[in-house]
Amino acid sequence: MQLTYQKLKPFALSYLTAPLAVFFAGYLRAPFAVAGLAVLAFAWWYAVCKTPQVKQVGQEEQGITLSVPKLVLLFALPLLGGTSTLHLIPPVESRSYIDMTRAVQHAFGVESRWLDENTLEIPGGQHYLPGDYTVEGDYSQAAFPAVLGAVTGDVAITGLSEETLQGDAAILEILRRCGARFTRTGQGVVFEKAPLHGTDIDLADCPDLGPVLMVLGLLCEGTTVIRNAERLRIKESDRIEAMETELRACGGQLESEGGTITIHGCAGALHAPEQPLSGHNDHRVVMSLAVLALAAGLALPISGAEAVAKSWPDFLEAIKPLGAEVEHVG
Repeated sequence: MQLTYQKLKPFALSYLTAPLAVFFAGYLRAPFAVAGLAVLAFAWWYAVCKTPQVKQVGQEEQGITLSVPKLVLLFALPLLGGTSTLHLIPPVESRSYIDMTRAVQHAFGVESRWLDENTLEIPGGQHYLPGDYTVEGDYSQAAFPAVLGAVTGDVAITGLSEETLQGDAAILEILRRCGARFTRTGQGVVFEKAPLHGTDIDLADCPDLGPVLMVLGLLCEGTTVIRNAERLRIKESDRIEAMETELRACGGQLESEGGTITIHGCAGALHAPEQPLSGHNDHRVVMSLAVLALAAGLALPISGAEAVAKSWPDFLEAIKPLGAEVEHVG
């Protein structure tokens, strides 16, 4: 796999903002804590919402709202003097991120409760308490080697908790429905090579899996349909359009309408592109194209591959033991 580099926007803050918010909230008091969290909220918002396609929280378009501002409010509201009520515009997608945030808050001494399926009550006057916390392995990142392992076999992934609130843990069940063979052992999740077939996928609670699942669909026999994928259009890029463009350049056969993506298995027709592929300034697009290169045995030039730094800075090194030959050009 050959990679070419182009200059991208400066690196933005990532989800490390959340632990920072806990730190500041635990050791400062209002109004300084609230002011600090407001700055962190803006930084976190900028990290994810820096493209013009993104809608601000509270706006409605096809029932979509952004997850990150909701989570920032969850961190900040317990520090206020009175009780807050947070109303979420239905349908509430990516609910697992809210559940994970509330679980972390509970571990640091802060509570909230559901009044109904769309409304949270958050008592004020609370304080974050210092403590030790073990962060789980990330299923959204594990999805990339997991898809590769399902196609090629001989991949083991460690550090994944079997008991988890992560919505992206759905990757294992999705792969199982496609015919993937894997077992959990003392070495982690171990994949064997197996013939794969298409399936129907609901992406409502695991949108980050979308790009790599589009790659998976090309490598399965038959047709894969991904539904409720509207959120992919308001990520770092329009991930549906970005992946359609780059996969078609490699011979991929797929189409979309709104939030529904239909992918036709065409592993035998895939080929290297005539021109370098674009990473679209999107870490998950780049990593998904890297999985395609490895799984299909293609030499893929990808411009803007440094976008992986947002969530997995050493990704291009990490895939070398899986058979990747990475060449930095320019």
